[in-house]
Amino acid sequence: MLLIARFNILELLKAINEAIYLILLALLPTAIGYTLYLRSLKDLKPYETQILALLEPIVATILGIFLFKEYPPITSVISGGLVCLSIIYYRLRF
Repeated sequence: MLLIARFNILELLKAINEAIYLILLALLPTAIGYTLYLRSLKDLKPYETQILALLEPIVATILGIFLFKEYPPITSVISGGLVCLSIIYYRLRF
């Protein structure tokens, strides 16, 4: 009986530890990150905020290449290049 009680306590401690990590994951990158992102948008013009939204997946892909050595398929590279060219064209035109 004592062995079963110890085993359940260990499982409980493991579950609490996992819950703490889950809460930290929800608070730090998600809540704080989006709060800072949204606060920075109030000083930008509407078209600048849209450009930032378009660049977000491209920057995430580039970070994935350098940090995790994960290479995107060629279709993603082409579409990312088209988005970048469109942004450059828009900035040069207006």
